[in-house]
Formats: sequence, C-alpha cells, structure tokens
Amino acid sequence: MEDMITKITPELVNEVKELQKKLYEMQEKGIYSINQYKKEAQIRAEVFDANFTDYSVQERNCEKFPYEKVVTLNGFTFTALYAEEVR
Repeated sequence: MEDMITKITPELVNEVKELQKKLYEMQEKGIYSINQYKKEAQIRAEVFDANFTDYSVQERNCEKFPYEKVVTLNGFTFTALYAEEVR
C-alpha cells in the first residue's frame, strides 16, 4: 500500500474542530483521555467509582498517584488514578 499524503482541506479542518469539541464534552463528563491505539480511556476516580464495582487494582511507579483501578468491558479498558491505597 502506498503512503498517501493527506491534504489539509477546509472539510478536514472542520472534522478536526468537531472532534476537538466532542473530546472537550467528554472531558466535562469525566473522561480525561482516550487512547485509540490501546483501546482505553482514563476517567476521573469518582466517575469510575460510580460506575464499576468489579475491577482490579494496580500499583504504579508514581509518587502522586501510586494506585490505579482498571476494568475492561467489551475489549475497551477504563482506568482511574488514586493518590491513596484502594481496594
């Protein structure tokens, strides 16, 4: 397959702007980031706790947020970071 160079057209700019708007709306709902390559999203801890009861806890090598809750639904993973130990 040949590499194609994408042309930055006015239509593409509008698509990017719409995507940016949608991502901002998601952030207001507590979804901080979406990784399309890993099929995962980092969400606010209170959003995670309000939605999931069956999850795993992982320790992280991070001084500020050393704990992470993780759940996978239909091949998509949701994570949330915690400053204090969680169970």
